[in-house]
Amino acid sequence: MLARLRIRLSGRDLGYYKGSAMQGVLFSQIDKEYGEVLHQQALHPYSQFIRAVGEESEWVINTLTDEAYEHMIVPLLSPSVTGVKLNSGDIQCEIISKQIETLEMQQLMSDFRDKTADYNYRIETLTPVSFRQNGAYNVLPMPGLVYQSLMNRYSILSDNLSMSDQDTLDELVSLTLISGYRIHTVRFPLEKTTIPGFVGSFTYHIKNSQTMARYVRMMLRFGEFSGIGVKTGMGMGAIRIAEKGDTDAGRRN
Repeated sequence: MLARLRIRLSGRDLGYYKGSAMQGVLFSQIDKEYGEVLHQQALHPYSQFIRAVGEESEWVINTLTDEAYEHMIVPLLSPSVTGVKLNSGDIQCEIISKQIETLEMQQLMSDFRDKTADYNYRIETLTPVSFRQNGAYNVLPMPGLVYQSLMNRYSILSDNLSMSDQDTLDELVSLTLISGYRIHTVRFPLEKTTIPGFVGSFTYHIKNSQTMARYVRMMLRFGEFSGIGVKTGMGMGAIRIAEKGDTDAGRRN
């Protein structure tokens, strides 16, 4: 099961640049034994980020497995959790509301089989995105990097379908055009360094293959929970699929 917990916080001072600090808040809510398990994993079964929304802030925690849901989201749903305190800067915020959303993996597969897909997808970044490639950071939304990131995460977390197939990746890349983009680079701060990333939106057009268009739709929907690229547990890589006619990145979030 994929799950998303949206937490509205008082104050608008918690932009994406506080993502690393919010990871610390998240880990303070889970038991140490599960925290040790997470630290040993190369790809994590969760993502999280924070951003300003109007006069408030929104903290989003996504989990990709039932185990992660039980350990990471359930504790935050407790009525006793009424606020968050960041160790950095001694910032304390009141929780205004909590909203939970879920999506079964079986639903993704059912939609893949039964629902016709569009051939165009505009992806909006909610926090900076960056990819690690050949020992350096790449700050362009190249289809191969996006698809590889999603395929790696999906294959590790799903028993239903393996996506880590080079032939499939090559075919996806060959059938995908970047038909538009509006991005700019930013720096994502960590404790002792910063990571280059990009924010904005980009559009993929899938050429003449309904099967591959369905494949891309399924991966991108999964990506709304998993994030893409590096440091998704620290607040990077959050994306959403823009609805047709939707030009406001904050409309659905």
